[in-house]
Amino acid sequence: MAKIDVTKQAEQALGVYKQLNQLSLTNVERLVDVNLDNLRKYADIVISSWKDALEITDIESGQKYLAKQSKLAQDVVKNFADDAKVVAEIGQEYANEVQKVVADNVASVTKKKAA
Repeated sequence: MAKIDVTKQAEQALGVYKQLNQLSLTNVERLVDVNLDNLRKYADIVISSWKDALEITDIESGQKYLAKQSKLAQDVVKNFADDAKVVAEIGQEYANEVQKVVADNVASVTKKKAA
């Protein structure tokens, strides 16, 4: 019967948890950065639009404002789609990294049991 080194097994298990926690932390930081960038971007859009609205003085400037708002709405929709893509990519990368850590750990445990 093989001798079990509990301390070594605990260190290995903690190593896997540490890797997973590091991955989680890294991806949370990435998501926070994306969200902070978006907050700034969309706040700037709203403030700029508000300033533009305050400059409406007649029908012509009102029409220009509305035309600009239509273009702005299209840009915002595109930005939302781009932002969603970035978040989805971060999520997929995280899932792939977690799968790799788990697969490496399973391979390591399987290899040790076979030995």
